[in-house]
Amino acid sequence: MSTIFEVLRQEHDQHRRLLKQLAETHGDSDERRELFSQLQTELSSHANAEERAFYAVLLSDASTQPKSSHSIKEHQEIEEALTELAEMDFSSPQWLPKFKQL
Repeated sequence: MSTIFEVLRQEHDQHRRLLKQLAETHGDSDERRELFSQLQTELSSHANAEERAFYAVLLSDASTQPKSSHSIKEHQEIEEALTELAEMDFSSPQWLPKFKQL
């Protein structure tokens, strides 16, 4: 049975693979839309679970609270960036540079 840390590491690895695949897509392709949708779903699910199961505990300890708060803020920033990307024209020349800021 995997530990929570192993699961988190595996999910982070999967997210990196999706980010790399997406960065190699072009224009408003089905591949870009499908990979982006998958990334959005996986990141949202991952962040929610990580915040409930992991950061909630760390926030209760003064020594780990600052890093945990920072990580939660990063999750919010990523969610905002994903929302902006979803609202953009996928074939826009600005889409990929914005995506690469993730």
